[in-house]
Amino acid sequence: MPVTVLAVIPARGGSKGLPGKNKRVLGDVPLIVHTIRAACAAACVTDVWVSTDDPEVAEIAKDAGATVPGLRPATYATDEAHVSLAVLHTMDLYRERHGADADAIMILPPTAPLRTSEDIEAACRLWQARGAASCVSFTPLGKPLHWLFRRVPDRPDRVTQLHPASLEQRRQDTETPYIPNGALYLCRSEVYRTHRTCYVEDMVAYVMPRERSVDIDTEEDLLLAEQLLRLKASPAASGKPHD
Repeated sequence: MPVTVLAVIPARGGSKGLPGKNKRVLGDVPLIVHTIRAACAAACVTDVWVSTDDPEVAEIAKDAGATVPGLRPATYATDEAHVSLAVLHTMDLYRERHGADADAIMILPPTAPLRTSEDIEAACRLWQARGAASCVSFTPLGKPLHWLFRRVPDRPDRVTQLHPASLEQRRQDTETPYIPNGALYLCRSEVYRTHRTCYVEDMVAYVMPRERSVDIDTEEDLLLAEQLLRLKASPAASGKPHD
């Protein structure tokens, strides 16, 4: 039987860094719509559900083709509430409606609007091919680990290396470090219910390029995403001739 994948898009109304960010316009549509469109276009995704406490976000999501099973309880929508609570709540609602969990869940934060349906499908293929418990998206850090420093506690004018090594090493002689880019988290449902995370031992990494790995938390992030969208739509990027 085909694997069923429930895409969960967590989109609460509040945000300290960028208020109302899920409703902010990027390109010509609200931010969340980019993720809904990508999820709906991905052949491996069975259902696209949005978890939100904001009635306006709920209406935007429904208009874009997603299912909103009801508003998220306020206790799961605070700054302190972990996103896993909202995901598990959505899984419970899905189970009530369908009688069982989907085989897997895919968490798609709307703050990663440049992730494409092709990324979603490629991550699904990788996860299934490896028979892994989960798959999380990563992107190259862009700097060697030994270039990372932290401030010394109580002495903000001093720094110390996080990963001590000679700063004279050439970048090409060091391993490429990767970081989670916040674009997608795919996990077998029973594994997520047990661990409440996709970061488990049997995890595979789906690597995405940095230009599709913008994670929007600030106004500057939104401006960068806007510029990258324009670049992607330009004739030069699409290969179409200029007028």
